Amino acid sequence: MSMEMEKKHARYVPSPETLAESERLLAKGYRGLTFPKSLERDYQHFIGSRRPKMSTYKGIVGIVMFNLFLICDYMLLPDMWHTALRLRLGVFTPVAVTLAVWMALKPPTLRVMKLYVAMACLLNASIIVWLFSGSQAPGAVVYQSGLLLVVIGMNTMLQLNFSYGLPASVAVLVFQACGLWRSPLMDNATGVYSMLVLLCTVVMSLIASYMLERDRRFAWLVESRERGRNQELVVANRELQALSNKDALTGIPNRRHFDESMAQVWATAKAGAKPVSLLMMDIDHFKSYNDHYGHLGGDECLRRVAGGIQSALRRASDLAARYGGEEFVVVLPDTAALDALHVAERIQQSVDALRLTHEKSPFFKRVTISIGVATLRPADADPDASEPADLVRAADAALYRAKSEGRHRICSAESAGDADVVAA
Repeated sequence: MSMEMEKKHARYVPSPETLAESERLLAKGYRGLTFPKSLERDYQHFIGSRRPKMSTYKGIVGIVMFNLFLICDYMLLPDMWHTALRLRLGVFTPVAVTLAVWMALKPPTLRVMKLYVAMACLLNASIIVWLFSGSQAPGAVVYQSGLLLVVIGMNTMLQLNFSYGLPASVAVLVFQACGLWRSPLMDNATGVYSMLVLLCTVVMSLIASYMLERDRRFAWLVESRERGRNQELVVANRELQALSNKDALTGIPNRRHFDESMAQVWATAKAGAKPVSLLMMDIDHFKSYNDHYGHLGGDECLRRVAGGIQSALRRASDLAARYGGEEFVVVLPDTAALDALHVAERIQQSVDALRLTHEKSPFFKRVTISIGVATLRPADADPDASEPADLVRAADAALYRAKSEGRHRICSAESAGDADVVAA
């Protein structure tokens, strides 16, 4: 459970609301112990997610140290030895161990955890007071100094929140006063001195507690701001990357993205000795279309054709891109030549289905495309050649042949007579 929480802590990214509130508080020079409600909830969750494991370790150390004082019980309070044994091993230790195990297996909220710590510290203090106030041994006067350790420990090492540490420390002072009143050995001078020492310890430890908690909260605000800014930067970089790889007019990937993807597809295909197919296509008589319908009409035509090409693809791994001007390409990883021809037919049918009027077309009076198809298996290619460029050249040659033979055709680069398709 603790490892899972540490992973959540490492992945922590503040919400936009938390980031905005953090920015506002830092701008005001925040140095307090409370946040607005929504921010306090995030803070409690963040701090609580990183504390259970450390709190368990501290609890174990505290239990061991507490029971080590059985040696002092035996030496300083021999008349209370058996009582100390029962209270330390029969009361405090089972309670503390149960709480430590429970918090390790099922971590409570940070507030509940701090409440448990405060209760354990007060139980510790009450045992010390009960032992020294009930003893008639001379060592009882020295024994009460153990309360100093309780106060210092809970306000510093255990990092009890100031809102818990203050009432808990006052309770220890009350316990001390009751113990001094009950003890048969304490005279007025010793009692006043003991109370003053404990009071000063309480005040100094509470100041330390206040400053530690204040600094923790300030550090969390700074960390939240930095994490939020970093996340915004990551998102912005992703958006810029997406924009840099997208053709602004058609919305499909651009030449740059095609080149990068082609290199990756080629490397993967080469490792697996699998074929790669490439379709190169060109809008027939696009210059005359652009001249007749204007640049805005030409742009709309490019967008519609790009959408038609994209809609004809079936696999997530297939990539359609604008190659330049009125030319488009489609990369088909792990695709044999015959399958690539089927994809080309589907693309041509998709564009035909758009029924885009082309008054200046000498043949069909609608927008059509010509497609060149090429397939290569990277492992069979010349290792000294620029292999992706070989595939592009082959597809481009097939496209040139399709256009020279009348347009609105699909030609394969494998041979002049392979699967040429003419659509009326």
